[in-house]
Amino acid sequence: MNVQLRHEGRYTCTAQTVVDNVTASADLKVKGLPAPPGGVRVEEIRDTSVKLVWNRGADHGSLILGYTIQTRDVYALTEVDWRDASTSPTALDGMSVMADVVDLYPWMEYEFRVYATNEFGDGEASIPSMKIKTWDAGRDQPGALTCCCCR
Repeated sequence: MNVQLRHEGRYTCTAQTVVDNVTASADLKVKGLPAPPGGVRVEEIRDTSVKLVWNRGADHGSLILGYTIQTRDVYALTEVDWRDASTSPTALDGMSVMADVVDLYPWMEYEFRVYATNEFGDGEASIPSMKIKTWDAGRDQPGALTCCCCR
């Protein structure tokens, strides 16, 4: 009852009498929600979009079906202010490790996080990315920067 992912492993039982003993082992596999993705970072910044990259987290025995990116802007004050972001591609499958986050406001400060979904549900969200600021809509953009402080 109440098995946890940390209970996974090899279990051995020995039955012993005065005449003999018998040992048997079994491997316990525990499946559960996916672990949070890691290393969430913005690699390109534009006026209304960014390129977001992350590392896959552990699937905990069940294939990851997809990822969801969430965003929070500078005016967000609480944990509930995270919103699902619009992305390109629209659907992020279980093999995804990058996507463009689109429909952002120019010259706005954002942070991003990612969570995975498997057959058991939504996993815990990643640690948020560093805060970035999208470009000014009127600015000529010869190339993308890796962070807002490098302009």
